[in-house]
Amino acid sequence: MLAFGFFGVLLWFSYFAMMTNIPPRFANNFYRAAPAFNFEFRILFFAFALVLAAAWVYLIFFTTRSPMRSVLRWAAGIVLLWGTAALLFMPWADYQKSYRSVALQLRSKIPVGTTCIAQRSLGVSQAAALDYHAGIRAQPLDIVKPNACRLLLVQGSPRHEFDGPSAGWVKLADVGRPGDRHERYRLYSLAK
Repeated sequence: MLAFGFFGVLLWFSYFAMMTNIPPRFANNFYRAAPAFNFEFRILFFAFALVLAAAWVYLIFFTTRSPMRSVLRWAAGIVLLWGTAALLFMPWADYQKSYRSVALQLRSKIPVGTTCIAQRSLGVSQAAALDYHAGIRAQPLDIVKPNACRLLLVQGSPRHEFDGPSAGWVKLADVGRPGDRHERYRLYSLAK
């Protein structure tokens, strides 16, 4: 009970710090991880998190003694922590980890009418996310005919600026997720 209570209070304290910037040193951790994130109060999520906390307090202090009481308290503590974290911090975590912003930025750089986009080093889950969020469907780069597609999408590292194709390609976009410092998506166009 003490562990779940401590971490539950820590989650609420973190949420308060994130929303009010009090104390500033603690809140700075959230701003550093997602610098451009717009912290906004969402009443529905807040209300559901309060209901979870109230239900947990009720189960801890007002349930009758029974052989299942310890299991019930443990399960309620897990629901409290996961539910509170999901309700209060999901928009912040989604901003950092989602591929939505990457997909939309890439989509804005793709010329209208493009039918063929080749890809190199693009992971399966990243390709699925780009397709889901922006309809970007890339096919593997054909080694025999590397110039078959006019566009090339490369997943790479920020340390290797030119991990893309050889000469004759122009970079159109270089984007990444806000919370990720290890992954970049570069879009190249074949020079005319």
